[in-house]
Amino acid sequence: KRNIIILISSLVVILAACAGLALVFAGRDSETEQTGQTEQTGEPAEEKKGLGKYSEYEIFESVPAMTGKDVVYNNAVDSGGGDHLIIAKNTSPDDYRIYLSVLEEDGFEKILDNGENGIEGYVYTAHYQKSGLLVVVSYLSKLRETTITASENTLLSDRLYPAENTPDVPADAATKLYAYELEGLGMGMFFQLKTGHFIMYDGGTKTELPHLVKYLESLVPEGEKPIVDAWFISHSHTDHMGILSGFAEEKSYSDRIRIENVYYFDPCDEAAALNGEADGVPWNLRLCRAASEYLKNADGEKPGQYRPRLGERYYFDGVTVDVIYTPDLSPAIEWDTWNASSVVFMFTVEGQKVLLTGDSDWSSQLIYTSMFDKDYFDLTVYQVPHHGINVYKQITSRLGKIGTAIYPSKKVGGDAGPAAFTARKPQNEYLISLAGEAFAVGEGTRILTFPYETGTAEQLPRKFGVQE
Repeated sequence: KRNIIILISSLVVILAACAGLALVFAGRDSETEQTGQTEQTGEPAEEKKGLGKYSEYEIFESVPAMTGKDVVYNNAVDSGGGDHLIIAKNTSPDDYRIYLSVLEEDGFEKILDNGENGIEGYVYTAHYQKSGLLVVVSYLSKLRETTITASENTLLSDRLYPAENTPDVPADAATKLYAYELEGLGMGMFFQLKTGHFIMYDGGTKTELPHLVKYLESLVPEGEKPIVDAWFISHSHTDHMGILSGFAEEKSYSDRIRIENVYYFDPCDEAAALNGEADGVPWNLRLCRAASEYLKNADGEKPGQYRPRLGERYYFDGVTVDVIYTPDLSPAIEWDTWNASSVVFMFTVEGQKVLLTGDSDWSSQLIYTSMFDKDYFDLTVYQVPHHGINVYKQITSRLGKIGTAIYPSKKVGGDAGPAAFTARKPQNEYLISLAGEAFAVGEGTRILTFPYETGTAEQLPRKFGVQE
């Protein structure tokens, strides 16, 4: 009995000691929660500030948080090019306007915005700067979302501002769109403005450069050098922007043409790796970044290099260019392919809309068609995505009136044969049924003069109308 009593007494003592230790540790945990001290060092934990509370990226700690009773933040993403983006969901127009005031109260200076109507009431965008930090805020009215981009890249194009003076142009001058078949696959496009200057869009591989420069020279007065006000790159696949490498490898061409600005969006390396492009894409992007070393503007200086951001509008003579989709709106892990990295631009020429989509795939098309109502996509010209391949009835049904659908005649992969447009026959038959006209560029060049009327495109019998 005595042994049993001793054993029970010992157990009671042990249990009491354990209970005491538990109370001690509970008290320590409570103190850590209240004082923010760390158990390892005893140092106060650094409290995250601003949007840093909702993101792992330090850059957001310098940006005030957006408040609102229903606001929910998604995971922030590294957008590449120094940009980081976070999306605030369940936001209202008032939340957006109040947030702009909060930025100003925090010392951010408003640089510009896209006006009271934004992009036709669908996307409102404002730019702010403070201490070497650029913050771009866009409100997507239809989705009730606000995107907030923080970047150390503060370079902004002067084309974001309307020109103060209208250049003198001949009374009969017209803006023209040239669409031409590439040597390998795909289609290049450029506008010639009333001033005689050019806006380039993509352009293929470096094999296109000799032909393109020669043709641009034929479109300006003899002895003058073609001036490109802007060169827009949809994405970094070689068949879209590899032409820039031609300037680096054959420097004589950089003396025959003047390029004022290059616009491109470079996703982060992680996005490239997730989409199986870790080797090629960074190489292509390095060419863009190095462009200032082998390109010259009209003054013989380095051209500007700018990153398109959602909601921005660029102004040219008789033409505006709206950025209606950037790839950071969708996490890279959800992209179907690297084609989803295509930026989508809406060109407005003489009041008519030209939608240039690059190689947009299903995931990106689904997002940008959700951001606007159907009548926003009343298009005079529709560049069918991905060489005429990425066509889906569900997406086409979200578009408005389509005047002209245009695509190249060669299949992806470079094989000559039926238009790639026929590769998805049922989907494309539906698109054709909605369009006023639909045609492949063919082996030559199509020229559309604005204001454009369906059926009036000029067809050159060979590429650029000359024997190459």
